[in-house]
Amino acid sequence: MIAETSAPAILTVNQNTTINTHPLAASRCENDNVIFDVSTTGSALTYQWQKDGIDLTDGGTISGSNTSTLTISSTVVADAG
Repeated sequence: MIAETSAPAILTVNQNTTINTHPLAASRCENDNVIFDVSTTGSALTYQWQKDGIDLTDGGTISGSNTSTLTISSTVVADAG
């Protein structure tokens, strides 16, 4: 009988992702700030906020586009949607 060895295999099981709190709709006047927040559980989570199906990116009045909290500073009418 010939014994063979191989490298060990590693199995990683991630926790299921759960959205505990969805972002709430908001109404603001122009130049107001607005904060959207989502609460989740799970492992190795990533976030990407979108508007009209397009990924938002940090810069200008947008911050937190890849976090659980999105902030829009000094809102304008074009931010609606």
